[in-house]
Amino acid sequence: MEPKLSLLEYYSLYDRHLKRIFEGLMYIPTDFPAKPELTSAYGYRTNLFHLGASEFHSGIDFRGKKGDLMRSTANGEVVYAGRHGGYGICVQIKHKNGYETWYVHLSKSLIKKGDNVEVGQIVGEIGSTGRPTSCHLKYGRQ
Repeated sequence: MEPKLSLLEYYSLYDRHLKRIFEGLMYIPTDFPAKPELTSAYGYRTNLFHLGASEFHSGIDFRGKKGDLMRSTANGEVVYAGRHGGYGICVQIKHKNGYETWYVHLSKSLIKKGDNVEVGQIVGEIGSTGRPTSCHLKYGRQ
């Protein structure tokens, strides 16, 4: 026979359960990192540097001007911040639950490796470093 709980005990258990769910959601990237003006989607597209060829685009692009601020889409730890080949200046954030987000072609990173960030925190400025065709933010999740 199960022990009977008072209403206050039921509410307390329910509150703790909701708190765990809410805290878990803070580590799942679900927000836009910049103004939601998409210019390129995830998937195959024409390679603008090799006309006629196609390439896989592993992120989504947001229109922006140099210096526009972009934000973290979830809580996490910065595991990379710096230059990375054709990505230019980029930031990689590792989130709980196995998610990682990349912010690419930045003009400036405002965080460094080892920093902990929160959802909505400004982490960099949009730019055109690396191999972009315009000033924008490439955002990707893995």
